[in-house]
Amino acid sequence: MAVVSKNEDKIARSGFAHPNSILKVEDFSAFVANWNTKSSNITEIIKQININQSSAIFVDDNQLTLEVARLLPYATITLFLLSILVLLFLISFTCLTKSSTT
Repeated sequence: MAVVSKNEDKIARSGFAHPNSILKVEDFSAFVANWNTKSSNITEIIKQININQSSAIFVDDNQLTLEVARLLPYATITLFLLSILVLLFLISFTCLTKSSTT
């Protein structure tokens, strides 16, 4: 999992530092918070963590952001209004995937 946020880095990371946050910054393979386009940041993360482009799934709760992300023709684009449930699902999936490959 990776984070791409259109925000200042310190502000974006602060939510994960909250004592009640289930996820911490260290739980992510990449964390990018800046004012660049999400599509360019996602492309850079795909290169950085060395995954196949077709493995990218972009989840956001903002329809406008999803339209910008459609510039990535290879990525699965999904709108989730209940983002926390999605993150919990991805965490579960990641844990299952890790345990099944070892």
